[in-house]
Amino acid sequence: MKQKRTFSFSDVKSLIARHNEIENKLEELKLTEQKYNDKIKKTTGLYSASEVLKILKDIPIEEVNRDKKGIRVKALRENGFTNYADIFTASKYQIASVRGISEDGAYRIKKIVSEAADTAAKTTKLKLSADNRTADTTNIVMAVTQYQRASKLSNEAILLFEQNNIELKSALEEVRSATGFFKWLFTSSDKKQRVIKSYK
Repeated sequence: MKQKRTFSFSDVKSLIARHNEIENKLEELKLTEQKYNDKIKKTTGLYSASEVLKILKDIPIEEVNRDKKGIRVKALRENGFTNYADIFTASKYQIASVRGISEDGAYRIKKIVSEAADTAAKTTKLKLSADNRTADTTNIVMAVTQYQRASKLSNEAILLFEQNNIELKSALEEVRSATGFFKWLFTSSDKKQRVIKSYK
């Protein structure tokens, strides 16, 4: 027995649009997951940088001349460069502007401090403690939590969608011939029956 079409062409268009909307939302979920992953990297990077600066602040400027390279440490100190952190955050030009420090000397000083910063960065560990909360560690914990939630939601949604997607796509392809009057008019009666069945 032939079934009659109980839906309008606009119903089919709405159904296809809804499917496309769901696919777009899934893509947004994937992007959100990536966004939070990037946020974790950024916040841990900021934490690491602040920890490195703390370490560098504890290294007096005199250490740049430990190997007796002829660096005028007194001139640096008199111009406000009292520790490695001061040098690390300054440009080569700022250092070279100190009387008695050449551009080559500024380059050597920056290199010494940069190497110390690299070593400090390698030894910096993330310390999370309920007793010693900081803005940086709180941001990291929040970023990880947001990522975990987004990842779980994204994975569940994708799994659910993919379980039915092959069958759904096939049905949507079938009903595309019911998106307009003339398409429907020139559709064979067998195909019309398949479309009606697929729409249900």
